[in-house]
Amino acid sequence: MAEKKLLLTEKREIIPLDLVKENIAGKGQNYYLCGIYSEADKKNQNGRIYPANVLIPETEKFITKYVNENRALGEADHPESSTINIDRVSHRVVNLTIEGKTVYGKSIIGGPMGDAIKSILDMGGKLGVSSRSLGNVDYRNYVTDLQLITWDIVHEPSVSAALMTNIIESKKFDWMKDESGFVTESLKKDFQIINSNRLLSESEKNVYIELLFKRFFKKLLK
Repeated sequence: MAEKKLLLTEKREIIPLDLVKENIAGKGQNYYLCGIYSEADKKNQNGRIYPANVLIPETEKFITKYVNENRALGEADHPESSTINIDRVSHRVVNLTIEGKTVYGKSIIGGPMGDAIKSILDMGGKLGVSSRSLGNVDYRNYVTDLQLITWDIVHEPSVSAALMTNIIESKKFDWMKDESGFVTESLKKDFQIINSNRLLSESEKNVYIELLFKRFFKKLLK
């Protein structure tokens, strides 16, 4: 059985993109976000590294299959799935250029969530992009078996996602022995059920644990 890939959404430092407004005769303005979309061989805030020999070929495939066919749609903020939700589309990647180990991109703002993005940009808000992909991570935290899904527009990593990443990946935090009350008994019980399931691989267990943390923090932040 092929190993199930993980959903990888990056929590790297967001580099604000350049906003370009292009006047269209009789149709107002088109908004574009341009800048650095991805970097190879550079550790991100998750501690992951996308090797150049993995990221660059996959980006080239993405350009051919999606960008050149006008199918490279992205969403406002990262969803919890590997599919593109049409009702959350905020932009389309119209150009990707590879220069060395850096991927530069340009996206036109539009779609159901496009007006919300434009409003944020009009009031001076700074936005960036963050990749969403499927893949695996080896013992060195190098990404393997990469399958790019898209680049989503983000402001910054959400509090819940950032906390979740720190808790799951930190070797200093043993959530089963936590006595602070932060990790509830109900959550610990769910973790025990997942970890004792011998039918799940380690990567599959991580996926389920990640989903549990996301739901847990969403409840905390309501």
